[in-house]
Amino acid sequence: MEKTWGEPWGKLLGQTAMKPTTAAFLILLSITVTVWVMRGLGVLTFIPGGLLWILLLGTVGAGVVDIVQKTRRW
Repeated sequence: MEKTWGEPWGKLLGQTAMKPTTAAFLILLSITVTVWVMRGLGVLTFIPGGLLWILLLGTVGAGVVDIVQKTRRW
């Protein structure tokens, strides 16, 4: 496949655009996992457990919203 400069990279690589709810879920998931692992390793020991719970519940909520949005027909 020859690369043309007028074509966007997403189309060139065969990727489709990501929905905002999916992007929000993935961002929250990556932040939560990073904070959780770094806190477990002792790097972020100053972060309270309540903040970790808020991140975890926010990630679950964003995942539920993303799944509901994907099942809608319109």
